[in-house]
Amino acid sequence: MTRLNPYEFAFGDAIETRFPSVQREAQLARKDATDPAQFASLPTVQRILTDIESPSLLDEHPAAAAEYLTLLYAAFRFWQAGKPVLQLDREDWNEAAPAALHELIEIPSGACYLQFPERWFWTQIDASAPHEPLDGIFLAQSADGRQLVLLAVLGFRVGRAGFSQVSLTVAVSDLKEALAEASTPLFAPVMDGGTEAGFRSVQSAADLLLLSLLALVQTTR
Repeated sequence: MTRLNPYEFAFGDAIETRFPSVQREAQLARKDATDPAQFASLPTVQRILTDIESPSLLDEHPAAAAEYLTLLYAAFRFWQAGKPVLQLDREDWNEAAPAALHELIEIPSGACYLQFPERWFWTQIDASAPHEPLDGIFLAQSADGRQLVLLAVLGFRVGRAGFSQVSLTVAVSDLKEALAEASTPLFAPVMDGGTEAGFRSVQSAADLLLLSLLALVQTTR
């Protein structure tokens, strides 16, 4: 059975009539909607955000506004790319990072959703939050190739009203420096019983970035 992806869950068919308006507006305004800042400046984007944001959540966590925007940007770029879902095969997983990983990022059509085997990689939205399984990662690259946006979807399951997310925006020119901060040993389980269960842990933004790039290489080679 095909797994539901977070784009379908969060937006469904309703967004399909609104993203073309975003694209047309960007073209008329001569703005690059693949650039996160220019995307955010579009009036239609701001109207969509008003519709999807939870006022009570924003009152309690003002920083959530940036997460809503990143989710909408990732969804838009995913839609623009034709909604490609790249599924990672656990049996073929290889953590030996290519030497030139920091120099080459090729995302099909500029965006995709990397779908991981269920309940394999785990992470937290912050140090005080519970560990949650990683369903997948939205990846989107600006048309000029300078920026990479990642949005990790956590705790996505049937019966839950939503999901948790962790987002990251990286300048491609800074990839080498960012990847140097990855944990050692890589993806070592930190949850109680994690080793016995075969779990892997993502402990930092650098870990998430490296995981995304490794998965991208292995699903597009």
